[in-house]
Amino acid sequence: MGRLPYVLGAVLAVVLLALGPLLVPSGGLSLVPPAHAAPAAEQAVTVRIEHAAPVSGSAGQRLRMVGTVKNTGGVSLREVQAHVWSDSAAITTPEGLEAARRSPPEQPLGARLLSPELGNVFTITDVGSQISQSFPGGRLTLDPGQSAPFTVEAAITGEDSLGLDAPGVHLVGVHVRGIPLGQENQTLGRARTFFVRTPDDGAVRHAPSTAVVQLSSRPSRVGEKVFVDDHLAGELQGRLADLMTLAEQPGTALLVDPTLVDSLQAMAAGYQVRAAKGSTPQASTTAGSRLAKDFLARVEARVAKGQTWRLPAGTPDLALAAGSGHARVVADAAAPLPDGHLLAGRPLALAPAGGLLDEASLVAARNLSPSLVLVSDTASTAAVQKLTADGPAAVVRVRTDLFNGAPGPEPSTTPDQVAAGLQAQQFLAREPVVSLVTTTEQARAETTAAPWRTRTPVTSLLSSADQAPKLALAKAPSRVNDQAWMAALDAAEGELAARGELTARQGEDPHRLGHQVLGQALSSEWGRHRGQALSWLARVREEQTQVLSGAPVRLHVVEDFVTSGPEQQVPVTISNGLDETVHAKVVFTSENPQRIQVRDSAVHSVGPGERTTVKMVVDARANGPVGVQAQLVTPQGTPVGPPRNLTVTATQAGRVGWLIIICSGVVFLAGTAVRIRQVQRERRESANVTGAR
Repeated sequence: MGRLPYVLGAVLAVVLLALGPLLVPSGGLSLVPPAHAAPAAEQAVTVRIEHAAPVSGSAGQRLRMVGTVKNTGGVSLREVQAHVWSDSAAITTPEGLEAARRSPPEQPLGARLLSPELGNVFTITDVGSQISQSFPGGRLTLDPGQSAPFTVEAAITGEDSLGLDAPGVHLVGVHVRGIPLGQENQTLGRARTFFVRTPDDGAVRHAPSTAVVQLSSRPSRVGEKVFVDDHLAGELQGRLADLMTLAEQPGTALLVDPTLVDSLQAMAAGYQVRAAKGSTPQASTTAGSRLAKDFLARVEARVAKGQTWRLPAGTPDLALAAGSGHARVVADAAAPLPDGHLLAGRPLALAPAGGLLDEASLVAARNLSPSLVLVSDTASTAAVQKLTADGPAAVVRVRTDLFNGAPGPEPSTTPDQVAAGLQAQQFLAREPVVSLVTTTEQARAETTAAPWRTRTPVTSLLSSADQAPKLALAKAPSRVNDQAWMAALDAAEGELAARGELTARQGEDPHRLGHQVLGQALSSEWGRHRGQALSWLARVREEQTQVLSGAPVRLHVVEDFVTSGPEQQVPVTISNGLDETVHAKVVFTSENPQRIQVRDSAVHSVGPGERTTVKMVVDARANGPVGVQAQLVTPQGTPVGPPRNLTVTATQAGRVGWLIIICSGVVFLAGTAVRIRQVQRERRESANVTGAR
């Protein structure tokens, strides 16, 4: 049959190799098995398997592989054909799988199929009477730098098949054969992948497997409705959409960054994209708003089904924070969320960057008392471990090698090769297999069909681990202590706290804004690219702390005010140009408090776009002008904008006027009384004179 000649040739070559030392003197004739190729020829073409389906299968199915061949050598190639290749020996242990992954491209020997009529062989350039299937009209050579497509297929079992009769994991792939100009027919290149051969009766027994999906993204929101770029809108149609599709499958776990939810809610309500402060906004963001609204609905529905944890706000890098003496940033970011938040009441989970912890970050993690910690580099291979000796099982060991793809040669990490490598490990594992999924490639690998696989919820893994060992680290990552990064955080912290005090809603933690921003400034999403993180933080400070300069929130005063009483009232006005309510008060400083003082106001709330006039009480103890400085401040006393100067002039004219009137009346009455007495005396004297006559 089509397979038989090659198999017989391979067997003969192996026999001759074994007998060679007996038949030929040392240094004489050397025989090479036909599946081996000269090292130079191996580099003649690059073979890429774009699509291989199914990844898992059983008897009665056919495997189809689609890909491309590229001439990467320096000479033209003729009579180029792609052949299906396989190794019928089943891999049945994790150790055997690892050995296969590390094997050289020409090992194991395996066998090629040789029947074009069955789809086993695809003709890339003309071979005798066989016209090229890659190039309509035919082509004689594949020239340097030129690429060509191929499609090959074969039955999994039976006559002229791949011969994958035994259940387990098998190596399959494509061999490309041809003739470099001036040379002989040879294997020009190879590509390999895994195939999971399931039992025909469907009775598959495998260790539990779990996919943990993490929804987080690089920070881009810098204001209430302002973003520095629109990458989130793109991710809602790509990476985040793929992750959400996986998270909606049964048995998966979901970790969500609260700041991602906040950003999506801001987008859904309408937002702007400004690359720099004051720059012209990008074109319409209506599509992004619609995408955010639809995605939030999916998240809300998924959260309602359970198996959902919240991450610390901003997903701060625990090792970076702890190593720089800023573990409090993670603690603040991990604080309970306010009522009404989509993730309020959800348990806390930690997913350290790269799955790595050092001693400092391990201490910080224990102080947070999370219900779930995902760690990769542990001394024990147990899938579930304890964070503390006397605590419940909370640590889940995630595998970082699950998405490494197929054996070489490169390329070996196309989507279907990654999916095949994942399923091969899940099929053969002895311990539960837990994957942390954060990328499109990983999500698509996990969503590739595997009818034999049933996912186990994380909570089931945790609850069933009665004898879980205490977590011990295998090796600590390098300690991080970036003082410049931390100095920028410290400078921003006070400003953000003041901003939070100014705009915090009733019952809301005024420091929540600072906790969110600082957590994002240390986000593991930055990948420790300090420059990008600092640039984003600078924009946040520009957008968020501009209110403290007094531009949108202002204090208006009358520069000269005259008071005529001891407790006269001075009117001042607070205007709010923000889209949110602000809470502030006015404090006064007198140049001469012994003569005139103005009492500080209570805290007043001013709605978006509104103005509020507040009347302040002036205590005047003496006449004359006195300079007074008015300052708008947050409820905790942080200045908002520049101080305003006014002059208060106290006068006692009203009181003096009354005194004059009263005194004048007294004088008048006294004068009148004296005059009456004079008149009476004069009359008596006149009467006495008349009587004497």
